Amino acid sequence: MKRSLAMMVIGLMVVLLMASFSVGASGATNVSVAVVNIDKIINESLAGQGANRELLQLIKEKQDELNKIADAINALQKELETKDTAEKQQELTQLVNEYQQKVDEANSQIQSEAQRMRNELVGEIQEIILAIGEEQNYSLIIDSATITYYTRTNIIDITGEVVRRYNQTRNSW
Repeated sequence: MKRSLAMMVIGLMVVLLMASFSVGASGATNVSVAVVNIDKIINESLAGQGANRELLQLIKEKQDELNKIADAINALQKELETKDTAEKQQELTQLVNEYQQKVDEANSQIQSEAQRMRNELVGEIQEIILAIGEEQNYSLIIDSATITYYTRTNIIDITGEVVRRYNQTRNSW
């Protein structure tokens, strides 16, 4: 819902912007538009790559924890093949429940950390986009991921410039 509302607002802005392009020369102001791909900036920037490495490390740590519980489950299942008791069945059930709980906790923690990192990166990237917009006198800068269609005519992609400046200001995570 939030995303579709944002898409409608962006669409309206683009329509209004395009309408301003069609105004005659006597009433037109100089409008310049740029696009930027924030996901590409995150993937290509040094800070984004560092955040990704940190997130992958967290995933590995969580997976190692889960593997230990899975190994205990497998060992207990083998033990049950030779000696099936109610006590061992209860222990297996508890281990499986613990495993599922740990999976849910790990997924939640990973998603939360990924969102926190992304929010931090996007905030810093937006500052750079704002600076470039002011320096280059852009009327509008749009994330290309939110646009369904645009032509390259009179629209400048500043993604590379944002990556370059971001790497200069923050070269690590």
